[in-house]
Amino acid sequence: MTLKLKSHCIKTLETYLLYIQNNLKLLNLSSNSFFLPKKEKRITLLRSPHVFKKSKEHFKLTKYTVILKIKNNNNSKLDINSFYYLFLNKPNSINIITKI
Repeated sequence: MTLKLKSHCIKTLETYLLYIQNNLKLLNLSSNSFFLPKKEKRITLLRSPHVFKKSKEHFKLTKYTVILKIKNNNNSKLDINSFYYLFLNKPNSINIITKI
């Protein structure tokens, strides 16, 4: 099973990843995680809509992604229902995509 976690804030992503890994140890499951390269998006807006075209503001949005691979140690089937409590405590800034 693989989980793909995406967020704009790296600190919340790291703390939630530690929370998941600690709970997986309690369930006797092993996990490997690795960070993908961050994606940056730059936006330029005019400060004044009327005359001053040279006055601009620049914004940068970064998106961080982590892939978490979960392996079962005792060769039984993994269900999404067993991880339901992990998803209940998820912060609002994190998106999760699951693949079985």
